[in-house]
Amino acid sequence: MHATGLTFGAAYNIRCATHKESGMKPIRIAIDVSPVMDRPLTGVGYRVLYKISALLSRNDGFDIRLFAARSRRVQASEFPFDNGFTRKCIVPGFRRLKNLLWPAAEWPPIEWFCGEVDLAHGLFHDLPPARNALRLATIHDLSFFIHPETHTAETIQRQTRLIRHCARRADAIIAVSQSCKNELAARLALPSERIFVVPGGVRLEEFGGALDQAALDGLKKRLGVEREYFIHLGTVEPRKNLPRLLEAYARLRARRRDAPQLLLVGHPGWKSEETFQAIERLRLGGAAIHAGYLGRAEAVLLLRGARACVYPSIYEGFGLPVLEAMAGRTPVLASMDPAIMEVSGGTCLHVDALSVEDIETGMDSLLEEPGAAAARAECAWLRAQGLSWEHSAEALAQAYRSIMRKTSGV
Repeated sequence: MHATGLTFGAAYNIRCATHKESGMKPIRIAIDVSPVMDRPLTGVGYRVLYKISALLSRNDGFDIRLFAARSRRVQASEFPFDNGFTRKCIVPGFRRLKNLLWPAAEWPPIEWFCGEVDLAHGLFHDLPPARNALRLATIHDLSFFIHPETHTAETIQRQTRLIRHCARRADAIIAVSQSCKNELAARLALPSERIFVVPGGVRLEEFGGALDQAALDGLKKRLGVEREYFIHLGTVEPRKNLPRLLEAYARLRARRRDAPQLLLVGHPGWKSEETFQAIERLRLGGAAIHAGYLGRAEAVLLLRGARACVYPSIYEGFGLPVLEAMAGRTPVLASMDPAIMEVSGGTCLHVDALSVEDIETGMDSLLEEPGAAAARAECAWLRAQGLSWEHSAEALAQAYRSIMRKTSGV
């Protein structure tokens, strides 16, 4: 196998002839899309939903079969895909068993659910067992290895076991960025030719059209946002670096009483109390607001209406909120994390995530130099046009073909 060589923003105008057109047997692909059955839908769930929707809408000539394990509280009718596949299997009450049996016992095989297939693909750090199929797993990040202090011991143990299992047993690994691929090769001693880069993407249509100002004003009023605001999207957890962001914001606000409010949108995660304690300790009161988890439409509306997106994360495998802000023409302040810089392509304002002073200076410059911020946002928007989920699906389709061609001669 060899790496696809696909890069962000590449023009994908030449498609390989489909197996149907060439008279060859279609590649049969079983894809575990279980994250789309999570409720509420998580970041990974949205990524799986959008990527696979884009893949199913293509005319690649694949024979795609979808598998999903769901908890009993989620109904089969909530399965979001309705066409583009030849078979689906939704197994109730199997989620926890699957997480235990697949990595530990390599059983039951995916063929039990999807029939005989050529490729079996797990989309989030898991590897479907298979009798005959080649097996793939998508790895989203290696934070469990690189920043273990940002996770619980239980999460580290579980994710480390899953990722090492994928590294040992998968025929190929899908990495969500070149940065992630580099880390996989270095940390797990994986041959580069076994790793294919399939970047994340953005739904450009979500960020098109005129901003609904009346809806935005109503949402702001409901949340207690009374003026312009900075926004952070993501789970409130140590990796997102929110205590340093709040410290920088408090310093900015001490100098600029008219500074925008700071809106945090996302679930409270592990050690989220450190963030909420920082809000109290720094006496930010109504200046810093935690909105909690919001539905997709409301999150997009707030992101589009923000003065800037602030995202000084310590580590990311891709950095989807940054890309979404880019698509919304919202200025972005982000860390110098390699994956985030790969996504931004230098169009965002990057700061040292470990420096409160640097984060403060960056936020100040967004306010002092609005023209420069708007110019960067326009360049970022142009870059985002080449990072759609359609481009991501194209990269995935090419990876599937490459894996089959190099391993099976198809």
